[in-house]
Amino acid sequence: MTNAGLIRLYYIAITRPVNWKGSNRIAMSFRIPAQWRYSKTLILIAAAAMLLGACQQNEPAVQAVDVTAMVEQGRIDQALETVSQALSENPRNAGLLYNFALLLNLKGDYEEAQRNAAKALNYEPNDHDLLQLLAEISLNQGGARQALDYLNRMAPDDRNQPRTQYLTAVLHLRDNQLQQAEGALRNTIALGDASPLVKATLAYVKIMQGDADQGKAYLAEAEASTARSDEAVRQIAECYLELGDPQKALDLANTLKPEERRDAQLWTLIGRAQLALLHYGESESAFTRALVCPNSTPWHRVYYARMLFAAQREDEALAQAQSAEEALARNEDAMRGPELYNLLATLYARKGQFLRAHKYLTLSLNLDGQQPKVYELLERLREGPKAGEPTPASADETAQPAAGDAAEAALPLATP
Repeated sequence: MTNAGLIRLYYIAITRPVNWKGSNRIAMSFRIPAQWRYSKTLILIAAAAMLLGACQQNEPAVQAVDVTAMVEQGRIDQALETVSQALSENPRNAGLLYNFALLLNLKGDYEEAQRNAAKALNYEPNDHDLLQLLAEISLNQGGARQALDYLNRMAPDDRNQPRTQYLTAVLHLRDNQLQQAEGALRNTIALGDASPLVKATLAYVKIMQGDADQGKAYLAEAEASTARSDEAVRQIAECYLELGDPQKALDLANTLKPEERRDAQLWTLIGRAQLALLHYGESESAFTRALVCPNSTPWHRVYYARMLFAAQREDEALAQAQSAEEALARNEDAMRGPELYNLLATLYARKGQFLRAHKYLTLSLNLDGQQPKVYELLERLREGPKAGEPTPASADETAQPAAGDAAEAALPLATP
């Protein structure tokens, strides 16, 4: 009897690495793309008697149902219903549980995805596909520690696979280890995956390292392919945004038909591009759409807060930043970066609440000690402003947020 389960390989795209040295920039956008890489088995649906079939002389007939077309056409709910029907007859089938978790992850229901994948792992504790899926779900929820734990449970040979190497690159980026991230991406290519998404991600890393020429070369290779997944297109748009071409980034994002999606990463990309173009109304509309998407994280709210600050709506910005801080505090495995603390310090200092500003600047430096601007502001807060000098109020370098400067300061953030 063939074990049930449709298992397909996919990657996670990256926007900006966390704790970028010398700046107040974070970023991580994790989302599963629509492109699937290989099929392990098919979903098998049959009568409940199939569970005993392998032990009987005459096995019952089994109907094979492949949900690949449903997924590729975006009919995730229909695929979920199909797998759920099979699970009602085979509740302990690890392959079906995997599929159910995979589809829930695609839909953005990460808690249920994690629960079903963990249940499947109870039946197949050494399955590397399950461990990878659980790592990816953790990353989609903004966590890193648990994702690393799942990857470390894999056998050495399983870790030396393109999919796992890509995940390793993501984790290195979260730890601001760009050289190691580049190495993992090059391993991914050497192991046989030179897809447009991987090339675009490598282009992004090179751009972040300051090697724009090499980054553009990899970007050109990614764009030359006619087999670009939606996620590859989004990653290419991230590169253009980083290269200072927000209109190109916006045009690419709009080809993905955002109105038909509930994708926080895509709406956030659009919001950042519109902000760079100083289109505050369009930017706010995109960010508020991101907040109601099922794959929204507290860092999307930080984006929104930064946009409000850029628009000089500081009370609203503070409310959104406080809400994001509370949400992150409830998740012990959530990504931590200095940008939220820098924003809170700026907003409190501008209100004259210097003790709170001092607290958040200190927290920021605890996360990333390579922030000369923050050290300078912290010293000025300790000393107090000298006669004739402005109040040391901004860790975001936007104490008086003129439109262009504020937009430039808000643009670099990206979501975990």
